[in-house]
Amino acid sequence: MIKEKFHQALVRFKSTQPISQEEEQQKAKSNFLKPLVETLILSRLCQGDSYSYEIAQSVKKESGDRFKLPEGAMYPTLYRLMDKGDITDYESEGDGRQMRVYYQITPAGRERLKVLTKAYEEAYKGYETYLAALGGCLPHQ
Repeated sequence: MIKEKFHQALVRFKSTQPISQEEEQQKAKSNFLKPLVETLILSRLCQGDSYSYEIAQSVKKESGDRFKLPEGAMYPTLYRLMDKGDITDYESEGDGRQMRVYYQITPAGRERLKVLTKAYEEAYKGYETYLAALGGCLPHQ
């Protein structure tokens, strides 16, 4: 049984069938999003305390549906930010009298956001400079 599953996984791994352009774009988008999750969460919390669903919906809306924070990426990041002292949490009654966990940015979190934002701005400037240096060799959308 294990041997068969290993064989199936190996066949899928070795598959030379190309993925679609849409799948490729989605994969690239996902890879770009991973390092941005902390920045997106901290940026949202600068606007005020928020619970996880509200953070995810705000990021989705304010990015024009370009960024979506799945729970699998958001919760580990929230816990990591709490461990580092960048955010704190507290419980409060939400709509319908259900308890919600709200997150709040700390002064250390605001400083971390400044550092992250500056790092991303520098990386983006480098990216733009590089593409400009290539001239017209890249296709435009």
